[in-house]
Amino acid sequence: MKIKGYCSLAGQLVLVLLVAKVYHVEEMYGFLQIVPFLFFGFLVHFWLPVAWRLPFFVALSLASLVYLLGFPHSLGVICLGFFLIALCHLPIPFFWRVALIVTVAAGLAVFRAGWAVMPGWEAFPTVVLPLLAGMFMFRMIIYLHDLRRERAPASLWERGAYFFLLPNICCPLFPVVDYRTFCHSYYRGDDEIGIYQKGIVRMFRGITHLLLYRVVYLYVVPDPASVNGLGTLIPYVLGTYLLYLRISGLFHLSIGSLGLFGFDLPPVFRRFLLAESFADLWRRANIYWKDFMVKVFYFPAFMRLRAGGTAPALVMSVGVVFAAAWVLHLYQGFWLRGEISLGATDFLFWAIMGMLVVVNILHEYRRGRPVHARGFVFRRALSRSARVVGTLGVVAVLWTLWSSLSVAEFRDIMGRGLRSGAGAYVLLLLGVLALVFAGVGVQWLGSRGMTFGFDERRAATPRAGFVTALGASLLLIVSVPALWEPFGPSFDDTMAALRNDRFNQRDVELANRGYYERMLAPGTYAAELWQVQGRRPGDWQKTIVQAGAGRYTGNLLRYQLKPSTKVIFKRAWLRTNRWGMRDRDYDLHKPPNTFRIALVGASNEMGWGVENDLLYEAVAEKLLNRVDHPGRFGKYEILNFAVTGYTLLQAMMVVEEKVGRFEPDVMVFRNLSDSEVLVSMLALRIEKGDDLYYPYLYELAQRAGLRPHMSRKEIAKRLRSFSDEIIVWGYQRMSKACRDRGILPVWMHVPPMPGKREHAGSKNPSVWRAAAEKAGFITITLDGAFEGIDPWNFWLAPWDAHANALAHRRLGEKLVEVLLAHADTLGLFRD
Repeated sequence: MKIKGYCSLAGQLVLVLLVAKVYHVEEMYGFLQIVPFLFFGFLVHFWLPVAWRLPFFVALSLASLVYLLGFPHSLGVICLGFFLIALCHLPIPFFWRVALIVTVAAGLAVFRAGWAVMPGWEAFPTVVLPLLAGMFMFRMIIYLHDLRRERAPASLWERGAYFFLLPNICCPLFPVVDYRTFCHSYYRGDDEIGIYQKGIVRMFRGITHLLLYRVVYLYVVPDPASVNGLGTLIPYVLGTYLLYLRISGLFHLSIGSLGLFGFDLPPVFRRFLLAESFADLWRRANIYWKDFMVKVFYFPAFMRLRAGGTAPALVMSVGVVFAAAWVLHLYQGFWLRGEISLGATDFLFWAIMGMLVVVNILHEYRRGRPVHARGFVFRRALSRSARVVGTLGVVAVLWTLWSSLSVAEFRDIMGRGLRSGAGAYVLLLLGVLALVFAGVGVQWLGSRGMTFGFDERRAATPRAGFVTALGASLLLIVSVPALWEPFGPSFDDTMAALRNDRFNQRDVELANRGYYERMLAPGTYAAELWQVQGRRPGDWQKTIVQAGAGRYTGNLLRYQLKPSTKVIFKRAWLRTNRWGMRDRDYDLHKPPNTFRIALVGASNEMGWGVENDLLYEAVAEKLLNRVDHPGRFGKYEILNFAVTGYTLLQAMMVVEEKVGRFEPDVMVFRNLSDSEVLVSMLALRIEKGDDLYYPYLYELAQRAGLRPHMSRKEIAKRLRSFSDEIIVWGYQRMSKACRDRGILPVWMHVPPMPGKREHAGSKNPSVWRAAAEKAGFITITLDGAFEGIDPWNFWLAPWDAHANALAHRRLGEKLVEVLLAHADTLGLFRD
């Protein structure tokens, strides 16, 4: 029987973890990197003697921490963690132990705030401290609270396991697990198989919530700027609240992972969208947080205040709880993001929510909680359904306030949304009534034995395991790209977006508006985590040739894009037209009444990890065609000739051999003057014996004293002194090639991606701008395109500093702004 259960659980776990892998679940925080520890750890843990299981879990957690962070970062987290635990057990009065811990925390906060630095250890404040805080910032408070009241001493393994929880290693934003509950939950009852089964079911439920979050984020919540009338306000308000599904998903995934190792913890959420009041919501949403606040703040405050009367004590105790919740969220934000955001929207959210909960609790104190009697009574069902819909609506509005950048923005969004005609309000009323009566219908069906949604009480049953395996299998099937190809590019793009942990279909600004979205944004911690690891996901290593989108040429050009190709590249569809451009299709000859621009560049212009129509040249083309000017051409086209990895020499070949055939009016060359990249590329081509194409380069090789069989390193060393000369020669030749073909050459500087480390020795762009002007280029710059938003939000992924969709949009907008500013010089409009 045990072997049968083992095989069933292992099969389910394989399917669930495969879904996590295929859909890149929480990859940027390293969850996929601990998947082997979860899977193989469970397989071993299952057969271990009971006495060995807890030490094994602690060892597994520490090993995964070492794997994820490497040295010395993991050693820093482990040593500091055990040091803090040791302080809790010093043989001195409890007050002084607490004082010591607070002193140590204050000292670490100095480093987290950037007021002091750890020499030679840049990742200490940005990686070590956020992860340490994710494990200790709340659990230490609970631990000290329970330690003072501890009757039977826990083992060292229990204490170590409580702080170094395996899933917490890749998720600093973690449920506030209660210490006493944690200890009591370990193999609670005799049904080991049931505990493991419940863990796998919870993991799958968490993954489905995370995928639903992506759907809501990508396709439900409109851009705040586009809210205009109730038709866009309602999706925005409800969708903003539904983004909380990510927290629900993360917490279910975390608690479920612990279930694989015998921790039968209680549920974290209990159908919070069906809350009947604000007090009921407080009890349903993030139950662990509620229990923490009640245990540490509510009960102590109430016991001290009850002498003045129960009702006043209730009011003041709840006030203490919500004031503490506000402060603790600021405290959490400091440790995880390195900043304290004292926004008015945060204060108002907690203050208003606290007042609403106080009103509900006083009402319940005087009249009692609503009783859900058995049987169906229409009036009672109607009242309950109306309360649920009303609570949902008010909380969604409050959540929108909390997610707004300021109170003024919230007022603006609501003002624009509420400006609608009477018909829109009638439709809203009908929609609310439909929801209320739908709720009544669900209750009627429930009274006749039908069940809806997930039931925690049945999570440990074989039937739940079967449903989990079936659901995981279906998600794996629908993830196959070939399945969606017959339905056209829109379906392809949708599935590609849903499989990606980094959303490129929507403005990244949306993902950083709410409190939890900011906590989970790919900011310093996630980016630094991948930097200290020094690696990228396996599927990220493919070049365009390996992905099937490019082919080698055997000459200086190296490779070029294949025509009429569609492949997945950096987890997004890369489509080329019949001419081998990553662009929509264009006629070879310029149509009448058309102004045509040729864009020549490298990876950020070609784009990777971003869909074709979101590249900045596509954004700029759309915006140019919307410009209202009496002298405008009938149509503006921007043809994208860029290919990733190209340097100045390849760009020059493209201009001479390809660009002129398409009869552009202007050629915009993105500044590719990184001398180190240029030298490295040329050294590789010479080492491989490729055709250098230009007599100048052969003559240069002679002057540099290059010989056959010379190493690439030696070739590069000899070429470095000629790098400036090569760039100046390339500018002059490219400019002449354009003007000989009647094309106006434009040199464009694109600012480097924020946070990206530039090559040491890279020259100031103004040097090359002057050289380009001397060679006959018109020069422009897109400086300022990345201002106003957290720099990390422009990265494609924490491990890849290429431009994401937001960065491309900003570059496209800036390009149009600059082109219009130089309209007379470029001939953008007719006289």
